[in-house]
Amino acid sequence: MDNTLRATSENSWRSPFETATGEESSLTTDIREAMGHEITEPSYTIDMACAAAEASEALCVQLRSQWSLYTPQQAATVASALYAQVSAAAEALRGVSRVLGQMTARGDTGPVSDPGDQVDGSVPETSARLSAAAEAIDAVVGDHAGPAVGSLLRMPSTAPLPADVHEAVAAAAALLGPTTALTECDPSTPTPGIPAELADCCGCEIDIEHRGQLLTFGRGDGCWSVDLKVVMPDSIAFYENVAELGVSLETAHPGHLAEEIRRVLPT
Repeated sequence: MDNTLRATSENSWRSPFETATGEESSLTTDIREAMGHEITEPSYTIDMACAAAEASEALCVQLRSQWSLYTPQQAATVASALYAQVSAAAEALRGVSRVLGQMTARGDTGPVSDPGDQVDGSVPETSARLSAAAEAIDAVVGDHAGPAVGSLLRMPSTAPLPADVHEAVAAAAALLGPTTALTECDPSTPTPGIPAELADCCGCEIDIEHRGQLLTFGRGDGCWSVDLKVVMPDSIAFYENVAELGVSLETAHPGHLAEEIRRVLPT
């Protein structure tokens, strides 16, 4: 391993995680509020441990999608957070060991009556196993966190990410092929009736011919959606919602948008 890389990385692998945690997030608000209550009773401790485990399992599901991350730098943030998570888990295992010793000191534990698989179930042996697991985690984090996160941060990203909603719509239209038509707008002109500071759409639409129907893709009310478009003889268009996409980011990857559009098209 490059010793220079190790030296510069060991002190910085937490930086992407710490930067991200400084941003407002509805998913972390409850945890922060819980920590502020300073409740130490067992049910609260168990709830917090279970919430952490469920959050990890939910992240595993999230990462099954190729579109869960767009850039190596985003991957660096997730890796940094995961290394921070397992590092905290190591300290929590030491905490379990410490609390077990305190239980024993106050007379709240007894001998294991049925060792089962013949594994030593004494307090000292159990505490040693918890501590050994914590030390193993520390070793993994110490060896790999800095180099892995550092490499991801430096890795060039070639993702064609749009700068705004207008670019996102135009790029998605280019990927959808000849059965689509982009209704262009002037991206410098705010949508009529919506203050510029509140607008999250530019007025562009993608008309899609699909199975004899005219559908349109665009953005409004904070979401991307596909709608059935009916144009009356007087050229007035009416829209009926078909589906909202499973992505809400204004500057979503064009490939992500195109895949989501194809997914929700009526069969």
